[in-house]
Amino acid sequence: MRLLNYALLLLLPLALLSAAELQVSPGNDSLSAVQKSYQAGDVIIFAPGEYHGSFRSDRGEVTLRAAIPGSAVLRGDVDAPAFSATQAGIWMCPWPQIPEAVNERDSFLIYKYVPNLIQLAKSLAAWTYDETKGQLYVRTSDGEAPDRHYLTISTINATGLHFQAGSAAEGIRNLTIEGLVLTGFNSRTKIFSGVTSSHRNTRWGAMITSVRENVVIRGVSAFLNGYGIGIGNNSQGAVIENCRVFGNRTPYNYSAGGICIFGPSDNSRISGCIGADNHGHDVCVYGGKLTNFKFAENICYGTLRTKATFADPDIFVDRCITTGASHIRGKGTMRNSVVLNSIDFPEDYREDNILVRNNPDLNLDRDFADPVNFDFR
Repeated sequence: MRLLNYALLLLLPLALLSAAELQVSPGNDSLSAVQKSYQAGDVIIFAPGEYHGSFRSDRGEVTLRAAIPGSAVLRGDVDAPAFSATQAGIWMCPWPQIPEAVNERDSFLIYKYVPNLIQLAKSLAAWTYDETKGQLYVRTSDGEAPDRHYLTISTINATGLHFQAGSAAEGIRNLTIEGLVLTGFNSRTKIFSGVTSSHRNTRWGAMITSVRENVVIRGVSAFLNGYGIGIGNNSQGAVIENCRVFGNRTPYNYSAGGICIFGPSDNSRISGCIGADNHGHDVCVYGGKLTNFKFAENICYGTLRTKATFADPDIFVDRCITTGASHIRGKGTMRNSVVLNSIDFPEDYREDNILVRNNPDLNLDRDFADPVNFDFR
């Protein structure tokens, strides 16, 4: 029996035999060190706490996992210092450099940048910066003092978790990301000025490009980033499931939103995800041909978007709930779903969908369990 066990070990790939469980913790350089040194098959365990910094790699073959789901937070922002009043409704704090973004975390808002104090006085949820004096000025969403809110300042112009292969042919394979929270990653300026409709124009909580096989993002939350969780063009075998995205916003792209897989894409899916208050769209797919693609049991408090070509529309959008539905074309592309408000091309929807705005006989409070909380049993 012992000889048989040894023989079986010899059949295992060398990478699996050498795989290790690597522990990282906040307040030291363990995260920075491990992203440079991990080996194929390693599992990186994030201890609870806040990590200020990003994680970037040109290879997969690794698992990133929160020791306790939702307890490990990767931040591109820091808590704002105390502010002092300068004029009616405008507050100032010293700050050494122009921020990437200013966030009102308690309201899931990213403030708008304005060029001067004159414009700031006319705005709410906005900020400006005096580079000469090194001073940051803000007006909160309700004009009240900043200490009535929870303000943070984005300082890292990078995507929180960014996996980008050295070559498209090599691609990213065998990557799992589980239970992490990503927030505060943004860019004050448009990153690629020549690209008008691309995931490259802003920073994401997580973005994986050149996915080739077995990439899973599970139970991840992303809020107050430029955009939330994304998979780049030409992916194969990508899964985003049971993720949450809130308040991700940028002025530089309208094609994505909270969660997005950019087509073409094969053998991929988005399922069990929830999105709210994201710029553009809460959960979406965009561009190109989708083959064997599943889009199921997603809840969008804003808009669900599927602007793509479907090779197999009968199994595409299933059991979703959304306030608005955008660019869903083809009989059978959506089934067993609820659309509360705006829809494109209602003639393409099958009878097993509930189109609330198109059905005046429906009474939400009477006919469903708890429509306020999107429970349509």
